[in-house]
Amino acid sequence: MKKYTSCFVIPYFGKLPSNIEIFLKTCEYNKNFNWLLFTDDKTKYQYPNNVLKIECTFGQFVDRIQKKFQIPISINTPKKLCDYKPAYGYICEDELKKYDFWGYCDLDQLFGDLNKFIKDEILEKYDKLFCLGHMTIFRNIERINKLFMQEVNDKTYLKTNYREIFQDEKNNVFDEWPDKIVNINILAQIYNVPTYYKSDMIDIAPFKSIFEDIIMVS
Repeated sequence: MKKYTSCFVIPYFGKLPSNIEIFLKTCEYNKNFNWLLFTDDKTKYQYPNNVLKIECTFGQFVDRIQKKFQIPISINTPKKLCDYKPAYGYICEDELKKYDFWGYCDLDQLFGDLNKFIKDEILEKYDKLFCLGHMTIFRNIERINKLFMQEVNDKTYLKTNYREIFQDEKNNVFDEWPDKIVNINILAQIYNVPTYYKSDMIDIAPFKSIFEDIIMVS
């Protein structure tokens, strides 16, 4: 039995992608992990017990985020939500309070046996796992959930704090590695957050020649 519990947060608005039923099936096979899916798609898919669908509109989800911050935020399109991924532990703290870890992931992926890659001994040692927007996991404690609120004291950065990111209508890739813009990975390094970087995945670009864009990252 797995020692630690984990839950991924996914807001998705509009028609869910064509692979959603396969995605849900791979979630079902990973019974030690859970997902929260915020969506306005009312299609009657068969959601497994470890995937909780929460029906809400894009506007309602934006209002939910705004209530957590005193600054006026700028979210004009669902794509801008990528900048808010590192804040989901704070934004969705009520739904996540029973889990040891929380994370975010995308719908355009399929899972193998996550137990073989996200092991208890890794979760025991690290407060942050991975560093890309399609999957990152955080320990569910206040210091880590508010890591995104920290700042970079470097005048060479074009943006140095989350307030500048959240008030900018453009997507600043706060969840990954933008150049000279504060991001969650730089903050984790500066504030000494134990991070596990090894990424066990296959990245496939299906619209080009077969095998040309299959990359094994290890």
